[in-house]
Amino acid sequence: KLEAHKDDAMLARRLTGIACDAPIENAETAMQPSAPRLGDINALFDEAGYEVPTTWEELIASAVENTEGDVQGAFLEAGPFFSMPHLEACGGKLMEENGDPAFNNEAGVCWMEDIFLAAQEAGIEGTINTDDDVNLFVAGKTGIIIDGLWNLGKFIEEVGEENLVIDPWPDTPQGNMSGYVQTENLYLNANATGDDAAAGLAFMEFFLSPEAQAIMADPTKAAHLPSVQGVEVSDPFFLQAVTAFEKGIPFPVIPEMGAYWGPIETLIRSVVDEGADPAEALATAEESVAAAIAEIRGE
Repeated sequence: KLEAHKDDAMLARRLTGIACDAPIENAETAMQPSAPRLGDINALFDEAGYEVPTTWEELIASAVENTEGDVQGAFLEAGPFFSMPHLEACGGKLMEENGDPAFNNEAGVCWMEDIFLAAQEAGIEGTINTDDDVNLFVAGKTGIIIDGLWNLGKFIEEVGEENLVIDPWPDTPQGNMSGYVQTENLYLNANATGDDAAAGLAFMEFFLSPEAQAIMADPTKAAHLPSVQGVEVSDPFFLQAVTAFEKGIPFPVIPEMGAYWGPIETLIRSVVDEGADPAEALATAEESVAAAIAEIRGE
């Protein structure tokens, strides 16, 4: 397949500061594994007196416990790109395979109540489609955020690799939190012929070579997970990302996806900011999505 994978949503956490009761000594010993060694990382947290949250409930409790003054235990992005995959936490899904909405049900109510409102009621703050979480994270003002590999280089530079870790998505009674997994794709123009087509194919072939894939796998640059065999991935953050990747879900690459962004953001804001009834807000969002899908399909 002509694509390079990247885990587009991840749970990033500081190893020191508010994420631990005490600084971790020699944290770099767990930052250079040749294979995922989450047990070693967890052991370092144990030394620091900090228990790694493995469930959504534990993450909320940890965030509350580590909030003090202007430092917040967690500051979570609630925009549609990052939050729509969390329907998995309630055993639900955003859409059917054909793009029709599938969120207006009990799983959708759980999504609103057990994820968004549960975090709000615990006093965990967040943002919708801003960089507030990233800015607080690099400033040392929050310990847990939800973000993407595209910012990994920034985090390594400004937070320090010894202070950073990517967590697996936390579990819930009905499933697990999740994030979208996207691909970078290469396309050959259908009208290309002769030398143009050959040159295009050669260019695409180069991108799928181990040499090019290794370049793109640099976490301080493109930060793409390789999509071909034979490319060694030894970077500790990529190994952690691969573990998180296992609980990710594919980003829907269909025209109907465009119908969801506005209505879902309105849904989240109405429930979280305006106190709307989740079931009623879900029904309204479904109507808006259905209308937009009909327009996309020319119905």
